[in-house]
Amino acid sequence: MEGLAVRSIGDDTLLMPVRSSGSGPENIFILNETGSLIWRTLAEPAPVEAVVEAIEAEFAVAREQAEADAAAFLEVLGRARLIER
Repeated sequence: MEGLAVRSIGDDTLLMPVRSSGSGPENIFILNETGSLIWRTLAEPAPVEAVVEAIEAEFAVAREQAEADAAAFLEVLGRARLIER
């Protein structure tokens, strides 16, 4: 994504806006292992179904949990304007 620096540290991913205004430390996102997986899955445009399947496969969780996790995280990314839905 343009205007965003992305760095991986272990299982975590840091998303840092590089805009000149409003790009203080409060705008840095630190993604845990699940968030990092979702971010990698979205490296190319992907449907929500692909995100859910990736979570299920990686973490061996029930589909309902994977759907809930994906929906919640995609909502956060959307509100932060880090993805387009």
